[in-house]
Amino acid sequence: MRISPFNVLAAAVVVFAGWSLFSGGGVEFSIWRALLLIVLLFIFFVVDLVFRQRLRSSKRLWIIEITLIILAVIFILIFNAGW
Repeated sequence: MRISPFNVLAAAVVVFAGWSLFSGGGVEFSIWRALLLIVLLFIFFVVDLVFRQRLRSSKRLWIIEITLIILAVIFILIFNAGW
């Protein structure tokens, strides 16, 4: 299996889900956050599989996945800024 940006992001989500589950704070909040992160991990996995089947070129796969990640970060920053 080739490495892709969504694979790297999925690994970071697994680490963050484990950290949020075992960190201090409210137990109920930690469980909900970990569950939401696991759902996000599943979405990354499915989208990555779809892109791998549609795009045979590894270069195009990287470009499209990095572009989607950057757009998602920009949208999150815009919505958090209150625009």
